[in-house]
Amino acid sequence: MCPKVITPRFLSFNVISNAAVKRSLLSSRPPTDDYPAFLDLYPGELPGYTGWARPEHTLVNLFQLVKSDGNNPQVGQDWRIRLKCTSEKCATSSMNRGALFYARAYGPAVIPGYVTSPVRDEGGQDIYTIMLHFLDEGAYVVEVVLTFSESYAFEDYPLISQKEPSYEGYMVQGFPMQVTVTSAATADANLPNSPRAWCTAEQLELGDNIHQQISFARWRVYDKNSHSLPKSRTPNSKVVSLEGYQHGFNSLGIKMDYLPATCSVIRQHELMNSTSGEHILDACLNASTVLGAGHKTFRLIFVGDSVMDLQHVQMWQDMMCGMKNFVNVHTLIRTHGGIKMTIDNVKREMNSLLTSGKNAGEKRIVIFNTGLHDLDKLCAHQWAWERKLRMNITDDNFSCVEMYRKNFQELVNFIGSYDASVKIFRTTTAGWHKYGNYGFGWPPDCSQPFPFSTHMTYRFNEVALEVIKTSGFDNIHILDGYWLTLSRPDNTQVKTERNEIGAHLVHYGPEVVGVMNRQLFMLILHDVCPMTLARWPSLV
Repeated sequence: MCPKVITPRFLSFNVISNAAVKRSLLSSRPPTDDYPAFLDLYPGELPGYTGWARPEHTLVNLFQLVKSDGNNPQVGQDWRIRLKCTSEKCATSSMNRGALFYARAYGPAVIPGYVTSPVRDEGGQDIYTIMLHFLDEGAYVVEVVLTFSESYAFEDYPLISQKEPSYEGYMVQGFPMQVTVTSAATADANLPNSPRAWCTAEQLELGDNIHQQISFARWRVYDKNSHSLPKSRTPNSKVVSLEGYQHGFNSLGIKMDYLPATCSVIRQHELMNSTSGEHILDACLNASTVLGAGHKTFRLIFVGDSVMDLQHVQMWQDMMCGMKNFVNVHTLIRTHGGIKMTIDNVKREMNSLLTSGKNAGEKRIVIFNTGLHDLDKLCAHQWAWERKLRMNITDDNFSCVEMYRKNFQELVNFIGSYDASVKIFRTTTAGWHKYGNYGFGWPPDCSQPFPFSTHMTYRFNEVALEVIKTSGFDNIHILDGYWLTLSRPDNTQVKTERNEIGAHLVHYGPEVVGVMNRQLFMLILHDVCPMTLARWPSLV
């Protein structure tokens, strides 16, 4: 039986009473009763510092806002803010590669910022550039947070004699800043429009530019507890529950969807044909040419850590539920501990699927990722003893980044040559995100060392993309897992009443995992049955 979905299917436009809000929400969808309306977030509606322990020492007061591209950014154009280091104490050197920052903006949408490495100007001061790309007009709150005052080169990890920097999370002077985004002077094909077609495979995939997702999509609010509604969205609006907290109704009170600017990603309620009641995969596989001669069904093979496990479980609960005519099978192969320790088992389990007689006639689809466990076990000082004991590695003779490159190359070589119809790599999510994360008690005497940061995750993603792009395997698709999670530290996994921080800092909540699965599902549809998807009725 399919699980009950408590997320509202849509809001009627006629419940929006504020005329100014009405105008601001219609940049992506037409104003009819059958389509969702969008709401703005106001200053303070998203959490920021939520109580984690942080060092007293910080250089945040040495960074100054020096320039921005005006106070009125335009939709569809990159908008830049520049910070400078005003003292030798924060200047880059052979031992300090510079400060690191986190940036986001929220208002009509929630978007992440991209922060460049420092560049020294003519006066000898280090300049940092923060780039934001707005897709919707309106009033925004812009936040720039200093995460680390100083940093070592990523390739220097694991550190031997130096102490790992600790996460800070202090707001930079001059922020939060409020800006008003105005419409572009000229029409642009890359701006939100209506009506919108299904996203193509090319639109969904990461190309050569790792930052392209910033201008591809954004999180938009379609529901808030503070907004007047005619009826409750949960069974009992006066009672709190774990499920209600997980889905935002008993916690932040905000519901969002991740929307591409110029195309649509299939949603859960669009999987079933409203007229025939048929699931899109049933319609797909009923076409005799889809599975091909000798293929009886298809198998999804998920290779990855606990985040991939979440995708695996939620994919079946949300996206496959309702299928009637075809039995699809699925396999989860775990990489807990990192791919260096699990590569032999991954190969063995995947090869066994090829040789087992009961699996004959399957069409195979592989979805894989490895990153968070590799980062943890290879880069952090706390696991030096385990590296020596289990990997026969001493920290004075290797770089964790280069070790990851080597191990990931072996995995890509294997999967690239594997007998599967579709192969998809999902980039590593923005793990250990602190600013904006909430919902549990931070240990008051525990700091977060640098290896456990979104910055190290970003570097591992750079390496992974470099490996795939130069591997010669053009048949490996790449989906983003980093940028869509970077702007959502407020939607992380809540498991039990204790809600311990370990999983909470690396596991995202059902809203975020659902979006990752919808994009994955669409990419599979494009490969397996593009004609069925092209003809499928969209509610957008």
